[in-house]
Amino acid sequence: MTARGLKVAALDSLWKELNGLKPLLCLFPQSMTSKNLRTLPKEISPSMWETFDIYTHRVQSLSCDPASRGSYTPRIYTRLAEHRKTLFPNLQKLNIDMSFSADPTVLFMIYSSPRLCEVEIVFDAYPEADDAFSSVRVAMAELPLVDTLRVSCGTGDAQSPLFSSFCPAIALEPAKERLRTLSITSHPVDPDFFLQVSSFNRLENLAVRVVDSVPRRRNVEPESGFQFLTSLDIAANVTMMCRILHVLSAGVLKKLHYKDTSNVGYEARSAAMLDFHGQLGGHFLLTDLDIKYANSQQRVSSAHEGSTMTVFEPLLENNFSEIQHLSYFGELAVPDRSSAAALFPSENWSRLKSLRIVSAETISYKVLADFARYCLELVELTLPLLFPDQGVLEDLPAMDHHLHALVVHRVPVTRHAKVAGFLNGVFPFLSDVRGGSGWKEVKEILVDACQHARRKERAMLRGD
Repeated sequence: MTARGLKVAALDSLWKELNGLKPLLCLFPQSMTSKNLRTLPKEISPSMWETFDIYTHRVQSLSCDPASRGSYTPRIYTRLAEHRKTLFPNLQKLNIDMSFSADPTVLFMIYSSPRLCEVEIVFDAYPEADDAFSSVRVAMAELPLVDTLRVSCGTGDAQSPLFSSFCPAIALEPAKERLRTLSITSHPVDPDFFLQVSSFNRLENLAVRVVDSVPRRRNVEPESGFQFLTSLDIAANVTMMCRILHVLSAGVLKKLHYKDTSNVGYEARSAAMLDFHGQLGGHFLLTDLDIKYANSQQRVSSAHEGSTMTVFEPLLENNFSEIQHLSYFGELAVPDRSSAAALFPSENWSRLKSLRIVSAETISYKVLADFARYCLELVELTLPLLFPDQGVLEDLPAMDHHLHALVVHRVPVTRHAKVAGFLNGVFPFLSDVRGGSGWKEVKEILVDACQHARRKERAMLRGD
C-alpha cells in the first residue's frame, strides 16, 4: 500500500466514529462571542469548507451530548446549515441527547443524512412528556431508513413511572412497518405499550422492562403478535411472563434474556416459575436462554429442595433440543444420579455449547461424567460443583471431551491433585479453571502436569 493509501485508510478509521462536533468545529479558526462562546468566523474560505467536507464525508457514527454544546453559541449550527443541508452524507448511526433533539436546526442537518439507519436517544431521568414524545416521534417520522431505535438514560436505568405515560407507543407508529430493533432501557413500559408494539410487523429484536399492571387493551389475539421477533430481552414479574409469552407467535422466538423483578423468595414464585418454564418449552425452539430470578442466591428449606428440580425440569425436555447457550440464576437442587428423579444433565442438550447454573445449592461432581456423555459440543460450563473432602472419587474411563472452560461458582476445593486428575480424565482439553478457594491450585496442576503428560502421550501415539 502506498503512503497516500495508508493516509486515506488512517483518516477513514480516525473519523469513522465521532464523539461530538468539537473535532469538526476545531477545523475552523477560533472566533469568540461577547459571552465567551465559540462561534465560526464571519469569513470562511472555499478551501476551508472543502477541508470540512472531506472530514464530514468520513463520519459514519456520531454521538451528540450536552457537553459538546455548552461552549458553542447555538448560531454556529445555523451557519453550518447555510453551507450544507446534509452535514453528514454517509452517517449511519446516531447517538443524540434530548437537548440536541429539541434543536430544529441540528435535527435538520443531521436527520437529512440519507443513510442514517440506527438512532439512540438519551433521555433525562425524568424528561418532560412533550419533549420525550417529540424526540421519538420526529426521529421515526423524519428518518425513512431507520430500522433500529434505542432509548437510554444518561444517568443509568431510571425508576420513573410508566414509560407510556410520557411516550406512548404511538410515537413509534411512523416506523411501524420498518422497525427491526427496539431497545428501551431508560424507563419501564406498561403492558399496553407491549401489546401495541406486538403489531409491529418487522420487529425482530426487543428489549424492555415491563411493569406489573393489568393491560387496558383486550383485543390482541393470542399467539398473533411479534410475527418476526427472534430475540427478546425483558425484565418483568415472573407472574406476568405467561401472559407476555402468550402474545408472541409460536415457534418464532430463538433468544430470550429474562430478568425477574418480583423481589420475592422461591416459595412465593415457584408456581409461576413452573408455568413460565412450561410455556417456554411448549411454544418455542430456543437456541439461547438466560434466566435470572430475584433473591435466588439463598438456600431453600429442605422441604422445598425437591421442588426446585420439578420447576427446572421443563428446561430438560425435548423442546429444548436446539438450545446452545443456557444461563440460569435460580434455585436448583440436583438429586443424586441413583435417584429416579435424576434428569440432569439432559440427553436433549446435545447441541449445548455453554451452560451457566448459579445457585446457592451445590451439585455433586458426578454429573460431569454425564455432561461428557450427552453434551458433546459443550465448551464452557459454570456449576456450583461439590467435590468431597475425603474418600475416593468416582473411577471413570478416560474420555475425549473438548470442554475448555470450567467455573465452579463459590464452592471451595481442598484436594487439588485428586480433583485435577479427575478433571483431566473427563476433560483432557480443559485449559481454564476458575472458582472459589483452591481452584487456582487445581488449574496450575492441570496446566503444568496433567496436560503436559497428555501432550507427550499424544505425541508418542503419532510417532513424533
